[in-house]
Amino acid sequence: VDSLKVKRLGFGENGDFEGDGVYLYKDGVRLTDVKSFNSDRIATFNNLKLKAPFILSVVADFSGTNGNVAKVELQGNYNGLPLQSNSFVFAAAESGMVSFAKSGGTLDSITVGQKNAQVSEFKATADADNEDITLRHIELFNAGDSKLGNVKLSDGTNSWNGIVVDDRLVFDTNLVIKSGKTKTLKVYADILGDKDDTVKLYIENPYDVYSTGNVYGFGVMVANDAFDQVSESHELVVNAVNGTVNVS
Repeated sequence: VDSLKVKRLGFGENGDFEGDGVYLYKDGVRLTDVKSFNSDRIATFNNLKLKAPFILSVVADFSGTNGNVAKVELQGNYNGLPLQSNSFVFAAAESGMVSFAKSGGTLDSITVGQKNAQVSEFKATADADNEDITLRHIELFNAGDSKLGNVKLSDGTNSWNGIVVDDRLVFDTNLVIKSGKTKTLKVYADILGDKDDTVKLYIENPYDVYSTGNVYGFGVMVANDAFDQVSESHELVVNAVNGTVNVS
């Protein structure tokens, strides 16, 4: 599957979708950045290069107007298409919010071949006066060039193993954060890179996080503006061990 289109249907507008568009997930992992609808209400995804079998999801972050209806149709030159989604009617209810920020302090240095090294630390907060939230999915972008393996996310009590997809560390979690409370999360990994490689982890886009409210069960807003660029990451440089250099 190389090319697909998603057309917006229903009595709404492009602006009902955050970023004026949608993105795709393959087998639970985000496949694309958000693609905006054009004037014909179509978002086009090219160069997908997907090999069946797989489970494909069309995903959106809604920011709609009360009473508007959102609906999409997946289009392509393949058997079974087009397929239409359910209709989603926007209600005048305020969702919760989860916000992220780098934790203060300096992390220990990392070395070539080190196992289970801490490579990031950040805070997740369920904003006060909103509902408790459950953090379900989070992706960290590595702007550095060091390869990482056996990645793990921990809140000090629970931990979740993740996977590395290109430059992203992907975690599925079930972390509950009470309204107004903060959880400190640490990321651990095996260092597979060479001397002077770097690790720079942060949340690149709001849609790299999926969290639901525990009152209404819907996805909540994500604020990552304090943790969305290199300067807000723990910038780590891989050191040699005993003066040696690992050459891959």
